[in-house]
Amino acid sequence: MLNNIFSQNGDITNSTEPGACVFATSDFDFSDREIKIGNGFNTGGQNIFKNSTNGVMIKGESSVAIKGNTFGDASVFNDRLTDICISIIEAGSKEILIQNQNYFYDYTHAIDIGDISGRIYLNNNKFWNSVFPSGATAFEGIAININNPINATLLNSEISDNRIGTSNGTNQPRMGIRLSNVNKLRVINNDIYFKHSTVPTDPHKGILAEGCEELKIFDHLLIKNTVSFSSGTPERLIGIDLNQSPHSCIENNTLTNFGYGMQVTGNSVINSLYDNEFNQFEKGIHFNLGDIGAKVGTQSASNPINGNVMGNNWICSGCITNQRITGNYSGAGLIWFTPTNITTDPDFPNNSVIPINTILPFHLAGATTYYSECPIPSDPFEEDPDVPINLRTRNDNFGGVVADTNRYPEDIHNEIRYANRLMVYKLLKKYPALLNFDDSSDSSFASFYNSNVESNLNKIDSVETLLSSRAFVAANSLLANFTDTNTIEYNFKRVYQLYIKWTLQGDTSLTDVEADELYAIAYQHPLTGGKAVFTARNILRLEVDDKLQGNYRIMKGKQYSSAQLKIYPNPANNIVYIQIKENVKIELVQIIDISGRILLEQQNVNEISVLKLIPGIYLIQVRHEGEMFNEKLIINK
Repeated sequence: MLNNIFSQNGDITNSTEPGACVFATSDFDFSDREIKIGNGFNTGGQNIFKNSTNGVMIKGESSVAIKGNTFGDASVFNDRLTDICISIIEAGSKEILIQNQNYFYDYTHAIDIGDISGRIYLNNNKFWNSVFPSGATAFEGIAININNPINATLLNSEISDNRIGTSNGTNQPRMGIRLSNVNKLRVINNDIYFKHSTVPTDPHKGILAEGCEELKIFDHLLIKNTVSFSSGTPERLIGIDLNQSPHSCIENNTLTNFGYGMQVTGNSVINSLYDNEFNQFEKGIHFNLGDIGAKVGTQSASNPINGNVMGNNWICSGCITNQRITGNYSGAGLIWFTPTNITTDPDFPNNSVIPINTILPFHLAGATTYYSECPIPSDPFEEDPDVPINLRTRNDNFGGVVADTNRYPEDIHNEIRYANRLMVYKLLKKYPALLNFDDSSDSSFASFYNSNVESNLNKIDSVETLLSSRAFVAANSLLANFTDTNTIEYNFKRVYQLYIKWTLQGDTSLTDVEADELYAIAYQHPLTGGKAVFTARNILRLEVDDKLQGNYRIMKGKQYSSAQLKIYPNPANNIVYIQIKENVKIELVQIIDISGRILLEQQNVNEISVLKLIPGIYLIQVRHEGEMFNEKLIINK
């Protein structure tokens, strides 16, 4: 597709079928399809998408190449795209390339990719303001959103050299890059800008990772809030946020003028936290019941009291030392060391800090030299190392887990303990060489591994492996014989059973009871509900902020009931308006909680007050002219 202009596709104000400029759907039959839109760099071949609800929407098995197109308009408000510029879901193992200066203006989501296991390459795109019609609730504006129901490894994948927001703009996206349930992705050298001197309405984040493993987030010299930020609510503006995302490398990033330079939630043991600069912050790194491991980086040999020599630099006018690390963290205490003279300090860098001279993958010509503590290969075409961490790192980070001596806050002790054990078992299963360091501690790790080969930890890993290869029948059979023993296991079993039904029979196949159950799991905290919570959210297209309980956003609504019923606003906090036919009152309206209790009931109305309802998910049930209609209602206050 070259040199096309698409405009006025879909009712952009009030439609149950919003439409798209380009819509493509494919069966999953292992065919070699490819869709090409534009040929790059906005010269002689670009397509323009404007004044519509959605731009490009692709569902099903197909490779996609989108290069050098324009979505929306920089100067004409009515030429905006009000929802999604590019949506790609269920592409399987196919390749997705979005590169060569696509321009994105005025969106809710610029790039939204879901249910993918193939290579993703998003390079050299520009994202401007996320202007939205007046009255919006400020949730809009994610530039890049990649989310999977099933945790998937995206080999050879990269998000690089994109510019998100502008250094002098006032309407940057609320979130730069959001990743959920994807592994091994390289996030390299993206510029992400905000402009907030006071507290934004909803949390704004440069990079958010949820339920991801082995990410490499590096060389971001401009993750920046362009004005000084002082709030007393630092969790509303975060540079990098890791939520249940272990074994990642966070290197050579500069985070400027944030409330939290970085936040860590749950089990996010880091392989490398090296050579980052935290420049002006309210809190440098904040732990929300988080853990990045007892030891990361290289320990100072000449002066052990200095702890880990990681080269992180802390610059904060008026800050006191203990504001560099704050919050509640599990595991051992952390000591941070910034060398006074990088050139002459004998411990920085040392033999454990590897100088890498490499051609960065896919797109950059020439060599770049930098230092790294990261065991994840810089070049994604390299094979994984046989031993991704050394003996000291293994024992310091995971010795307490295999010996079952970790101590965590009592209210979430069992949940963190379980999640840690699952994380370590999967790591040992993936890298058997970690069991053989010829050290006396090997026996504890071998005993832990062997005792769990027949356990539910192994069954969970096996089911996820089957689902990632689309072996749905085998996965469903294994789930049928899976006996859950705690909340995390119950959620895992139930969510994956519903995902299989959803995938094989379509998104309208779930009953109201099943949909309610999926929503209930999605709104649990992952520290108590496990990583299946992320799966539930990604199936339902939900984004939930776990720091601020009750804070959520709907990324893209799923309809389970008749399209004849309209309720708005949804989410709501005061009055809900109900419509089946214009200017006709509804015979009976009931609001029901997820346990089945009728909380509110009115007759012959078109609106109902929900002021007395607490935040949560409800079913609104309507009877009119002998028919019953149901719809989900979300209360947010």
